[in-house]
Amino acid sequence: MTGPRHSLVLKLFLDTSQLYTGSASDLVNESLRRLMEESRAHRDISVEWWMPDIVRGEREYQMNEEAKLLLPTLSRLERLLGHKLGIDEQILEGRVRETIERQLSELGISVAGLSVRDVDWQTLISDAISRRPPFEKGKTEKGFRDAIIGESFMQLVSGSPKSPSVCRLVLITGDQTLAQAIENRTAATVNVRVLRSLDEVQNLINTLASNVTEQFVAGLRNVASEYFFSEKTKDGLFYTEKLREKIHQDFGARLAELPKGATSRENGTWHIAPPSFLQKTGQRVRWLTTIKIDADGYNVELREPSGLLLTPAVPLEFSQLIGPLGGIPATKPPGGLVLGGPAAQPLSVGGLGADLGSRCLYRSAFQYGPVESTNARKVQVAEGYTLFHVTWSVIVTANAKLTRPKIENLEWKETRWQ
Repeated sequence: MTGPRHSLVLKLFLDTSQLYTGSASDLVNESLRRLMEESRAHRDISVEWWMPDIVRGEREYQMNEEAKLLLPTLSRLERLLGHKLGIDEQILEGRVRETIERQLSELGISVAGLSVRDVDWQTLISDAISRRPPFEKGKTEKGFRDAIIGESFMQLVSGSPKSPSVCRLVLITGDQTLAQAIENRTAATVNVRVLRSLDEVQNLINTLASNVTEQFVAGLRNVASEYFFSEKTKDGLFYTEKLREKIHQDFGARLAELPKGATSRENGTWHIAPPSFLQKTGQRVRWLTTIKIDADGYNVELREPSGLLLTPAVPLEFSQLIGPLGGIPATKPPGGLVLGGPAAQPLSVGGLGADLGSRCLYRSAFQYGPVESTNARKVQVAEGYTLFHVTWSVIVTANAKLTRPKIENLEWKETRWQ
């Protein structure tokens, strides 16, 4: 028995801005990975994911840089074990390359090469000189990488069917100048779109896979957005269902998670994105709303007014493992703090071996140390955000009114730090 025959092919073309993870082991971020996996479930459309070769190369560079940051830790581990692990930059680069190839295959991503001879280099050079998009205005030329991405996308467009009922092509980029350049070049092309976010991509996929038109969803989306959350009237499901309180109650631990090297966290602005269309079943329409909560991670540096450095007390067994701290004997005077000389460098509380008991060190410093005689300085060490997804639905009446709303699911999706 053969599988379903798809009547529409949707080709999604990825810019670097949609991939970055800050990880040495992941080609794409978790949100994009989930969207790729979910897109395979649609039976009415065939979704293809494309990545230009220059983006693949840039992602390999980023992953190599992240991997190299691990080498000092490996060196310390080798000294601890008294054994060489035999891992160097060359081996890491080989493993990163293998990881990329494996994940490209697992995720079904096709790499789009660039036919150099088919590029209008004279026009590209002229655009660079005149700072036309995708080149940025300024004293120095910026935008060559984006120009190559744009050329790669346009070559994919030229080699694809032109009918929107057969093939749709989408460039996904957060870069405004690249988006403007492609929109200018494809203004008369009816089956090409430029989208700025994964939420917009998900909205398009679900629209094409459902028995509704893009015009229907577009006309309803603004109404649904106000229905869920209205900044002006302080009304909508966000308020009536007390979602802020529910998120704090059900996901307090997620909102307290700390980035590496931080001892405290402060959550900031809540951002509520426009809803993404999920599905229409009869008169009930399902939506997905993303809530993003900004966050900052902090550490605390303590210093006496005299300039003497205060560091946390080090447990005896810990000092035996790592040796003296900065050349200072690991003793524990009555105050519970080890005093270093004026020439010592500041050591942030919790910054020493966060996975080796920094919470204990942090508590002992504040519980036993003469905090009232010191200056405390809060230092930001990371910024990021936590994402939540709200799945909800509403009945759409014959005159396009919304009624009988229902929250179907509330879930944590990810916390990302930079």
